[in-house]
Amino acid sequence: MQYDSMLRVENNSPTLSYIFSFNSKRYIIPPQRTAFVDFDALVVGLGDPRSGPEPSHWVIEGREKPVPIPSRKEELTRLGVQYGVYTTHPDTPASPYFEDVAGRTLRDMMPDVTVYNMSDNEPIVFPIDDPDCNKYLPPETDLSTVASLQRQVEALGRQQAILREQLRQASTGEMALPLEDLPTDSPSPTPPPTRRQPQPPSPSPSQSPRSA
Repeated sequence: MQYDSMLRVENNSPTLSYIFSFNSKRYIIPPQRTAFVDFDALVVGLGDPRSGPEPSHWVIEGREKPVPIPSRKEELTRLGVQYGVYTTHPDTPASPYFEDVAGRTLRDMMPDVTVYNMSDNEPIVFPIDDPDCNKYLPPETDLSTVASLQRQVEALGRQQAILREQLRQASTGEMALPLEDLPTDSPSPTPPPTRRQPQPPSPSPSQSPRSA
């Protein structure tokens, strides 16, 4: 499975805003709002969905070498440290259900969001949702396949409006893009009204000759 560079994120919390950050960019999603967020920023906050039972390498378009991806256990351990819910005991596996001394679980502390791929609108499974890799999909290593290229073409069309909006907001540092605020498809331009050409005056009707 390939992942788009920008993903649609729904904030399911009725009260909390969530912030995702990467490469000096911040994406703020207000409660029960939808925004587009960079894939790498979601990896930082939610874990890498490409992680599997063992460390692996993924082919990324535009990069000469495959990208190393940690294992699912390594990602859950990192997330536990990041959110302050973890164990240092070597025999305790990383788990989203592990409770710390305060009775908190990793799932309790992480953002309550749902993330969708833009190219196919499919929900993305992050480590917190599949700690045992039951839904793990192996990496695609051949980007030249017709299916992969078709997905990239479809995603480009959906990303054009987002990139235009990001360009306008680049100076603010707050890059969250609420879905309802995105520009819609531009309507066809209305042609200017046609100017009516002045018509020459109609000739006066001929007067009938008077009767003698």
